Amino acid sequence: MAKPVRAKKQRIPHLQATANQQDPLVWLRFFTPWARWEWYVIEFDGNDTCFGYVRGVGAECCCFRLSQLREGRTYGGPWIEQDTLFRPTRLSEVVRHAQVT
Repeated sequence: MAKPVRAKKQRIPHLQATANQQDPLVWLRFFTPWARWEWYVIEFDGNDTCFGYVRGVGAECCCFRLSQLREGRTYGGPWIEQDTLFRPTRLSEVVRHAQVT
């Protein structure tokens, strides 16, 4: 999971950098393959903390840690995976897609 994050972290805005943007760019997507939880990265502190859109029981923009995503595991492997096919997308499009599915 960490390699694609490292490859893109130079381009991901630092925390609070998009606070005044109405429709920021979402850079990465993480998900649970067996449930409907998703984490979308909008900002990154360059170390561990991300700010983004999280969809699970509800949906909200909040902070989360990559280390917490890495720690989650099941018997068959990772509990949370990175969507390697995800391309940077505007938040409005991510939210619109989330409402449809």
